[in-house]
Amino acid sequence: REGGPSLEGDAPVRSVYVKKLRNRPEKFLHSFDAPQGFDSASERLQTTTPIQSLLLVNSPWPVQRAASFAKRVLGDSNEMNSETIERAFRIAYNRPPSDKELALSMEFIQSQRQKLDEELLEKLPSNEDSDSALFSINEGFASLEEELSLGDMALHLAPGSPFERLLLPGIEIPDEAFTVEAVIMLDSIHDNASVNTLISQWDGDHERGGWSIGVTSTQSKYDPRNFIVQLVGRNAAGNMEYEVVPSGIHIPLGKPIYLAAAITANKQNDERGGGQVTFYFKDLSDAYAPLESRTVAHAITDGIFLADTKKILGGRDAEGHLWNGQIARLSISEYSLTESQLFIASESDSEGRWDWQFSGSSAHAAIPAGAAWMLPSKLEKSQDPLFSAVTDFCHALITSNAFFYLH
Repeated sequence: REGGPSLEGDAPVRSVYVKKLRNRPEKFLHSFDAPQGFDSASERLQTTTPIQSLLLVNSPWPVQRAASFAKRVLGDSNEMNSETIERAFRIAYNRPPSDKELALSMEFIQSQRQKLDEELLEKLPSNEDSDSALFSINEGFASLEEELSLGDMALHLAPGSPFERLLLPGIEIPDEAFTVEAVIMLDSIHDNASVNTLISQWDGDHERGGWSIGVTSTQSKYDPRNFIVQLVGRNAAGNMEYEVVPSGIHIPLGKPIYLAAAITANKQNDERGGGQVTFYFKDLSDAYAPLESRTVAHAITDGIFLADTKKILGGRDAEGHLWNGQIARLSISEYSLTESQLFIASESDSEGRWDWQFSGSSAHAAIPAGAAWMLPSKLEKSQDPLFSAVTDFCHALITSNAFFYLH
């Protein structure tokens, strides 16, 4: 905006707002003859060098601009047609494409998409990879099968593996209350502040409704291994709010445990409004361990569910914040359960409850009906064939006209 603020060189702003560091010039602007920071210059020189071309083709900055351009051109569309190509040309060049340019653009996008489709198929998980996603229930949950009604296998989710996140079937959960229960084993936590996400219906956007249940990592301000719920929704004033609800219960590593979070989000009679989360925890490796519980209030009243957001086991609908460990049973109930209603305390009532155990000879056969393995999160966004093809097309548009907008 006019007047600032000053930004780093990778920001999409005019160069007058980019920070000027005398001893560490921004290499992209420096290559295109930006004056040195220690003297004055009445005009910018104009040179043509091989480094300029290499930076335009390979530097992260134009690639990021091309990806943003592609999002702008595609919008909500899942197809690139002559109208969207014409729009791209008008944005880049302030003119429509010629008939030849239109034909070449369509041919380029189609060929790129076909090439990327073929590359993507090679990276999808196959049946040969299934052993890494399934552990025998006896390996981590021995003697618990009958007591907790487990299947004969546990899902093993690990960041970077072909079986990283599971897209759950489409189920409707009320906006005001629900409960998630699970029998799990957490192998490790991240060495940064990422959340080890057990299950979520959220894309990580703090302005869009969503929820996530997980365990904190090494650099979290809520302390490592803290059992938490993240909520995004409207507060009593009707404004969108993001809130972390920490339990203060610290989850051990490498042990079979039972976890549950009973969540309410509703308007109360007082002005503050909000709801609460009741956390439950039991160490299943100790036959005499009690069922612990903590109840924590929060300020979210409603709006935490968005119909277009996926319910995901092992992560979010975004990159990172992944689970690393085993999951032997998962249950979602459409109301806030009391302690006596939890499946660990009684025979579970099937009404209003979705309950999954895992049995089968492969990772594809063991998952519940309607569920599907997702593409690893690092590949999902960057290698969507249509988006990647359109990004390559937009990259070609802006770099071929680079001198027009850079000078």
